[in-house]
Amino acid sequence: MITPLRPRVSTYYWALAAAPEMQNINTPRGPTGLYTRMLYEDFDHLHYAYKIGFEYDGVDRQRGDDVISSLLRELSHYGREDATSLFLQLVSAVAHDHLMYGKCTFELFEDADSDTPGPRLGVLPGWSLKHRRRGSFQAVPRAGKLEWRRLPATALTEFRLPGRLGKELYSTRKRLQILDAHRAGDPVMLAKARSTGYDFNTHQNSLDEMAARATKSIGWDGRDLFLRRATNSYRTYRQLRFRRTWLTVVSAATETLNCVINHPAINAGTPLNLGVTGLPTVEDVERHMAAVINGTESLDDIFYNVLHPRRP
Repeated sequence: MITPLRPRVSTYYWALAAAPEMQNINTPRGPTGLYTRMLYEDFDHLHYAYKIGFEYDGVDRQRGDDVISSLLRELSHYGREDATSLFLQLVSAVAHDHLMYGKCTFELFEDADSDTPGPRLGVLPGWSLKHRRRGSFQAVPRAGKLEWRRLPATALTEFRLPGRLGKELYSTRKRLQILDAHRAGDPVMLAKARSTGYDFNTHQNSLDEMAARATKSIGWDGRDLFLRRATNSYRTYRQLRFRRTWLTVVSAATETLNCVINHPAINAGTPLNLGVTGLPTVEDVERHMAAVINGTESLDDIFYNVLHPRRP
């Protein structure tokens, strides 16, 4: 017997965002500062280098796309994205939530009220949640105040990242926010420099070095802003390392999504497995990282074959 999914318990994203009561929550809704915003956005951009597609086990392509599109419908920005685009939105959401909040959670529920009813992964904004040992709670507006509503644990789907990657992403964002507060373009610092004669080149070089160290574990190069004095080999190595980080997020999101779509209430209980095509594997990237260190492969070959194979 297939256990039916429950109706939605959480509040829809736009209803929360529009409620004036939600302004009282101290948790940030998005990135602040130049470095932090760029890192946040770069997780959205990496997929443009590849021609990504899907393959399915258990169903044909059209049926698989329909299941994914219906399930991820709430991630749509325009209402017309295909299954691949929605999946990439999911990958970005997983990376963003781990950066900002250290955790990424959705609610799996049955949407019976829309024109196209079916199972959905409901977006749970990280800034509206708090997680405690006794459960997860969402802030909802009620009579001009905030009320914390308990979410059913059985309906929650957490997109975890392997090893320490989730903690590394969260810690990296926290460190970059500190550095963003001391960037040389700060108006107060510029005003003081006129009277003190402070050399901002020294200040900027110091910030660049700290930013490079702060992002070393995930490989991000700050769009070369803080690697201007690095060698081409090191820049390529950092790009590969960041690509490895993103591919790890893609792999983890795929694994969790496959667990979701094999829920007995989805696809009428018929097993379904999603595979992502058109991407290098983490092992491929690690092999090229070793080639950079050993000097056994040209940087141009790595750039055109691994980092940016989808080029004009």
